[in-house]
Amino acid sequence: MSPQDGVAVLSPAASTPSSALVQADAHDRITAWNAGAVALLGYEPNAAIGQTLQMLCPGFCQAEETLLHESARSLQPVGPLETTRRHRNGQAVSLRLWRIPLADAEGRFAGTVTTLYPSVRVVQPAASDANNLPWAQHFASLVENTDDAVITKTLDGIITSWNPGAERLFGWSAEEMVGQPLLRLCPADRVDEEVQILARIAKGEKVDHFETERLRKDGSTLQVSATVSPVRDASGQVVGASKIARDISVRVQAERVILHHATTDPITSLPNRRAFGLALNKALEDADADGRGMALLMIDLDHFKAVNDSLGHSAGDKLLRQVARRIKDALRRRDHVARQGGDEFAVLLEDVGGEDEVMALARRIRDALVEPIELAGRAVQVGASVGVALFPEDGRTAATLLQHADEAMYASKSAGGVHPVRLTAAQQAAARDRVQLLDDLRNAVAFGQLALAYQPIVDLQSGRIRKVEALARWTHPVRGPIPPAVFIPLAEGAGLLQRIGDWVFREAARQAAAWRAEGLTDLQVSINLSPKQLHAGDLYFDGWFRHLKALNLPGSSLIIELTEDMLVDNSPPTLRVLGALREHKLTIAIDDFGTGYSNLNALGGLDAQYLKIDRGFVMALPESERSQSLCRAITSLGHALGLQVVAEGIETQAQADFLRSIGCEHGQGYLFARPMFAPELGALLHAA
Repeated sequence: MSPQDGVAVLSPAASTPSSALVQADAHDRITAWNAGAVALLGYEPNAAIGQTLQMLCPGFCQAEETLLHESARSLQPVGPLETTRRHRNGQAVSLRLWRIPLADAEGRFAGTVTTLYPSVRVVQPAASDANNLPWAQHFASLVENTDDAVITKTLDGIITSWNPGAERLFGWSAEEMVGQPLLRLCPADRVDEEVQILARIAKGEKVDHFETERLRKDGSTLQVSATVSPVRDASGQVVGASKIARDISVRVQAERVILHHATTDPITSLPNRRAFGLALNKALEDADADGRGMALLMIDLDHFKAVNDSLGHSAGDKLLRQVARRIKDALRRRDHVARQGGDEFAVLLEDVGGEDEVMALARRIRDALVEPIELAGRAVQVGASVGVALFPEDGRTAATLLQHADEAMYASKSAGGVHPVRLTAAQQAAARDRVQLLDDLRNAVAFGQLALAYQPIVDLQSGRIRKVEALARWTHPVRGPIPPAVFIPLAEGAGLLQRIGDWVFREAARQAAAWRAEGLTDLQVSINLSPKQLHAGDLYFDGWFRHLKALNLPGSSLIIELTEDMLVDNSPPTLRVLGALREHKLTIAIDDFGTGYSNLNALGGLDAQYLKIDRGFVMALPESERSQSLCRAITSLGHALGLQVVAEGIETQAQADFLRSIGCEHGQGYLFARPMFAPELGALLHAA
């Protein structure tokens, strides 16, 4: 029933004087008062509405009203109850009471409706001895049997009554506590609370549901919720207080456990991202108010994934705990450290003297983390990249400082993580531009704004186009064309490269099928495979093979280019993927040969068809004897392994002539054609 429903309930009875109906809100303020209440208690509606239900209670039954309120808050109805209430003329009226709690639409306590009938139609003097009143026996039973502590005290805080519930809750008997100060229950750091409560009671105020800590007889503490109400004499003068206390220790402990889990990293036991955010906001408020400097450090481990992959997640967790301990040991007592997630940590340095002090602390952390860590019987070295942002120089808000520290951390990582980095204003602007460009790239990938260009690969003997290489291109809607040298590293750092690579494969295959349908059946389309894709697993490549089948495109129409470094990985999953590519007739080419770590055994067993000479060796031809020797050696090696050789980056006829003279079969570069989109290339191919 809602409070509004309650008003509707009272309306029909408003003109019926046989019973008094009184509605009150959640704070016991009277909101409706019918004609029966006027007849029974003497107050007109305008005198009663807005007052509290305590107004109707003689001093000796105000503790009863507090108990009734507690029952209603628990949505428990009460009645019938033989009790007493005060008439407007000051006399006490014996009544029979029923009280029904009201709840709002969400089930929360919203108020009460109280029904009052005359019990004995006799008006008793207000000054009657409370022990002789009919309500006393019922009230005494209520106090004796409740699980809550019910205590009364003087305005000086001296206990005057102590029920069995108080004995069970606090451990002292009534004989031990009556006559003692209630301060005896207060821990030393809570004494002021009792003093303040007594001051409010003396003013006639009620203290509702005050949560605090109190002492037991055995010296332990418990959490209680207490309601303290003034006790008035017949003249309305405050003469003491009644207190109802309930044990909420279980609830408080549960809340603490929930809070701990919500704010603590389970692996390192450090505060987590949420807790760190709260601490950062509080520190910023204090630093701003006091005019003190502070700093934020973002720390990213450099080789954590390799540890996880090679030694397992258990070793990775142990590494994170060791890192957490080393960071804490490197900090001052007043500093804060948290795990942000993954292999990233954050440090808050409060009350710092300037950039020199901050950078010295950052270097101390970094130096602590480069020391080897013992894991699974091995000495593992991870290192860390550290980014620094200062308050107020680099920002005055948590979001700005976190952004600048994160950007500086990536700058440190890009520089090899050798030194902590704090970005200059110009560097911060460039980093913000990089972040914006990355957001735009994500949108470009999501909404299909990338395109493929194709660069011809020609037969150096005949000059005919035999193959084309598919190259991703991005035309930004505002900035125009973005060079691959800019957006490919961005994509790699953001984990987008695998997604882009998959799109390149599917689009290149679709275009190859289209050209094949146009009669260009001998044309091969070459695409680059990234290390992320190579390690994506069997299911990833199963999707490729299904795509080829759906297009009715033979695998031999595509060339998959692997870099030389990728051949070093001869793990079973990698060998299984390479075997599946060969099984589906895809041609394999070794790209950028001579720039990485050669694995001739792997190269010989790969069943590749092409070896590509990196453009770095071609650009100095034919003048450089060193470049001549390297190109000649790579070509000879390729032929010895049964591979055809492709030279990249040919820009002059002299370069093409030299490469042809040493037996290089294919060439690619601006001398022959720049990358072009499919319609233009299709026209060129059909015209040849």
